[in-house]
Amino acid sequence: MVRNLRWRLQKFSMLSVHRRRYPYLTSSMAGSALMETVKRTDMRALGDRISGGLAAGSWDVPTLILTGDADKFIKVDYGKAVAAANPTVITARSIEAAGHQPHEDYPQLVLQALTTFLK
Repeated sequence: MVRNLRWRLQKFSMLSVHRRRYPYLTSSMAGSALMETVKRTDMRALGDRISGGLAAGSWDVPTLILTGDADKFIKVDYGKAVAAANPTVITARSIEAAGHQPHEDYPQLVLQALTTFLK
């Protein structure tokens, strides 16, 4: 019982840190559900499915993959590899020093990249 309570308090304190940055995590239930979903997702298999779906011959919509150089979750090389598999329609760009959410770190640079891509 005490161990379960300690675990719940630790989990709640982790969520409170995330809530400051992500306001949509307004309840511990929603935050817990999101974190559990991410933990249970096989990211390698998901990445393979996405890459396969974006490969040449199966994807023909112009697409920009914009990543941050300092992203600790998704490496810049992943975006480049996806773009290399279908270079006629997929463009990969990265923003120097941006993390996992470049739109929050450097919104002006994201806007510039999108504007250039959409011209």
